[in-house]
Amino acid sequence: MAVVDRADQDIAAGNHWLARQRLESHLLSVGYDPELLVKLGEIASEMHDAFNAGRFWLTSTAEGGHVEEAVAVFIGHVGSDAKQIAASLPRAARLPALTSYPPIVQARLRRLGLHESVLALSPSTPRAKGRSRWWVTLIGIGIATVFLFCCFSCVVGVRQMIQWLTNDSAQP
Repeated sequence: MAVVDRADQDIAAGNHWLARQRLESHLLSVGYDPELLVKLGEIASEMHDAFNAGRFWLTSTAEGGHVEEAVAVFIGHVGSDAKQIAASLPRAARLPALTSYPPIVQARLRRLGLHESVLALSPSTPRAKGRSRWWVTLIGIGIATVFLFCCFSCVVGVRQMIQWLTNDSAQP
């Protein structure tokens, strides 16, 4: 059974939360799918979650006044910083080229001034984050080295102290 069908069954059973989680996981595995984003936005809207409805609908092919209202709620909650808005989008919704989006989405991103920020944070775009991971690894190695040195020093120190005590007590 397809994931979308299982999500529809979840919705029919009144379990919107499970349907949303199921489809969000599926979105991560399949990548950008504007129709899946429409479905996620609909589910969030049915849950009275305008923030997440707008979050999903921003890069979907959904249209209408309710879509624009939800997108406005999303942007209003996140703030006016384009990079913060783009960072709040689902990872699969960030593509490396504006032309990769359907024309409706291209127009919406341009109108809102978000196209450059969304592209800058796309998963295929190299980011400085990889470099910071290198520094984190280096710092971790340094801390581990200092910890091992301290442990070794303690063992050597205890051994030396035992030797002093046994030598002192052995002498008359």
